[in-house]
Amino acid sequence: MSPVAAPGHPECPLGSRRIVMVVGLGPHVKSITYRTPDGILRGEHSPGGNGTFLLVFPFSSNTCRVYFHGELTADGVCEPNVRLRRYLGRAGSPLAAAIKRIGLTDGKFCSFTNPECPAY
Repeated sequence: MSPVAAPGHPECPLGSRRIVMVVGLGPHVKSITYRTPDGILRGEHSPGGNGTFLLVFPFSSNTCRVYFHGELTADGVCEPNVRLRRYLGRAGSPLAAAIKRIGLTDGKFCSFTNPECPAY
């Protein structure tokens, strides 16, 4: 995650950058419970019932740590801890760090890291 602007475009101020997660889990998913950067669990229903979600969080040292298991460098780059993410496997992905529970249309719930979950 680099803050470097594209040639000919102004660089965004550090406080205005965002982490954007576009999540497409399929029509069998009706809701998710996700963790905000401050640790609060929030629920969202899929708009239109198609299993897609848009999560937008502020870009900061906290969101770098929470979602990418990394540290923010002095020049504003989120450096993920690659060894920790490799050790954690799928559970170390930014989506698994954010999405804590997936609600299915049949009324059951599953986890993003469970290989038996239809949204896996």
